[in-house]
Amino acid sequence: METPEFTKPSQPDSDPILQIHRRHDGWVSFHRKNPDSGEHEDLFSVKARDIDRYFPSMSPLLERDAYFSVNGFFRGGHGVARNSPADLYLNRAERKTDSLRWLTACYADIDCHSLGISTGQAIGGIIDAQDQGRIPPSSMLTRSGRGVWCFWFLVDDEDERKPARAWPEAIRLYCNLQNRIGREFTAIGADANARDAVRITRVPGSINSKARRRVSYWVQGDEDGKPFVYRLDELADELGVKVPKRTPKLESDVADYAVQRARGAWRGRWINARENFERLWELRGTFKPGTRNAAVFLYVTLLRGLRLDQE
Repeated sequence: METPEFTKPSQPDSDPILQIHRRHDGWVSFHRKNPDSGEHEDLFSVKARDIDRYFPSMSPLLERDAYFSVNGFFRGGHGVARNSPADLYLNRAERKTDSLRWLTACYADIDCHSLGISTGQAIGGIIDAQDQGRIPPSSMLTRSGRGVWCFWFLVDDEDERKPARAWPEAIRLYCNLQNRIGREFTAIGADANARDAVRITRVPGSINSKARRRVSYWVQGDEDGKPFVYRLDELADELGVKVPKRTPKLESDVADYAVQRARGAWRGRWINARENFERLWELRGTFKPGTRNAAVFLYVTLLRGLRLDQE
């Protein structure tokens, strides 16, 4: 079993953030727990390609209980952020599913502390799962304080220098992968709710106030020393995940999805609503008893809105 060598920064560190985001042309959102009230606070959004340039000015705000978005968005929030460092005029934080542009990494949030499992035991369990072929090697692990995060870096099908594009079908596959990864680590405390594409994670080098320690990280490399990277379909194949197929009628109906939504047509709006419902469905995997009838009624309403029953 490989022995992890975690990097232990003495201050917030931008390098692992850049390793995840790889200077794409989208935006990364930053957040923190307010040091006075302890409440969640949206800080600002920064272009991935500008992170290292702005990081020295941003770093003081990221010293304690700070977070960044795992995936990238096609826009920052409107207006200048209230907490923007002087003279940078950073945009407000934007973190919405319909704003996703880049899928940079699949992840597992393993809260082993909640089950009385030590961080060392959890890391050992992750490496054992890799060695036994139950999961492909993760690209990076972070010790978040009381738990562990695993990341599998995603790349574009045609250009490995870029993350995966967040097309609707890619987001659906991403949600299925998150469910599969979560199930693999349930026994060591994988957070059942941490499976969506707009999740935030702690800034490496920032202090976890509860654990009273800084977030450290370990990048796993291949034989050439490069971090492991995966195409979405490649990761799906290794994890035995299949993409849910639409019926031929529905597939044909949404072929011109982008054009219709761009025109603001009523049909495009119904398609958009159906896409969002299916993302939620695939993220949850199922609906709990007591909500299933309402879910079925809503889905039928969306399909009727597409006028499929009249064609």
